[in-house]
Amino acid sequence: MSGFSLNIWSILILLGAIQGVVLAVALKGKNRPRANIYFSLFLLATSIHLIDYALATSQFILIFPHSFALSYPVLFMMGPFFYLYTQALFDSEFRFTRKHLLHFLPAGVVLLAFLPFYLLPTQDKLAFLQGLVSDGTLTIPTNQFIFMFAHMSQLLIYSILAARNLARKQRHLAEQFSSSAVGQFSWLRVLTLGFVTYAIVYLVMLLVLLNVEVYQVEIDYVVLLLTAVGIYAIGYKALRQPMLFDGLQLHGKVKRSLSTESISQIGASVEDYYQTERPYLNENLKLIDVAEALQVPAHQLSEAINETAGKSFFEYTNQYRIKEAKSILENPDNSKLKIIAVAYDTGFGNKATFNRVFKKSTGLTPSQYKLRHQAIGSI
Repeated sequence: MSGFSLNIWSILILLGAIQGVVLAVALKGKNRPRANIYFSLFLLATSIHLIDYALATSQFILIFPHSFALSYPVLFMMGPFFYLYTQALFDSEFRFTRKHLLHFLPAGVVLLAFLPFYLLPTQDKLAFLQGLVSDGTLTIPTNQFIFMFAHMSQLLIYSILAARNLARKQRHLAEQFSSSAVGQFSWLRVLTLGFVTYAIVYLVMLLVLLNVEVYQVEIDYVVLLLTAVGIYAIGYKALRQPMLFDGLQLHGKVKRSLSTESISQIGASVEDYYQTERPYLNENLKLIDVAEALQVPAHQLSEAINETAGKSFFEYTNQYRIKEAKSILENPDNSKLKIIAVAYDTGFGNKATFNRVFKKSTGLTPSQYKLRHQAIGSI
């Protein structure tokens, strides 16, 4: 094994990596959504690994052995970056804080673990690499298996967390006002499914490897080519439908399609409906339900609420629920009423959501709000 040479598999993997780098730069451009930063970093981390592997299989590592395993710490950033992407995409107020650094602790541990190897002189690294490869087969050391299983486990965990984020948001998709959100959400669902599939294929490959002592290096191509194909698919979508990466737009305002007079009329109608009929007490209330009650197209109703109240349908509904909850909590006759009962009585499906929305609105938890008004009432 001497001399640099690229086979067809290495070329396909390398081209996928290069496209990933180009996409990472393009999607993080000016005026792009903040969430795209994390997706760009996810693509960049994935591409770095593909480049590393393509150069390794082309025997470049025998020319420059210091390039071997440089991407290993970066591998443990793929899962966190994709998960943070889904977090930022669904939460317009999401900001990266110090606590998010904990997601990258495994990457730091891997860096420290491989640091002694990185510092080895050239000849020692060459001897190590030549000891691994023989007659086209690669012997996998035990610690390498441990590393691969740790990486696979982390990918699986973060893919599940990302899918959970998606499932939670899907429940409220019908309540959103952006008509383009449906297509964007569907693409993200495919993207997340692909990430989950990748982690599962990785797991299957490792289970296969447990039953052999040595294996042909082409076995790795299954996972790596799947990764490259994923990048090709993202690139294709970015070219055909660039709006998919302009943010889900589940927050903010939509382009106005109604006249000012129509918006005011619909806004007044929905306000009167909420005050007289109190539909918000139904925890399963959807935008389409209110639209049918007022005999207004759902997209027009959503636009009117957004323009008149500056809120999405979901936020608008919760505003009335919180007002109702405050009224209940301020009433001394309800002093023995449990918080969970207040949550259900005002249209919230669970206590956790009630606490979160209530605190965001008032700065206090329901329990704190209740105690404060009890103290005021006793004076």
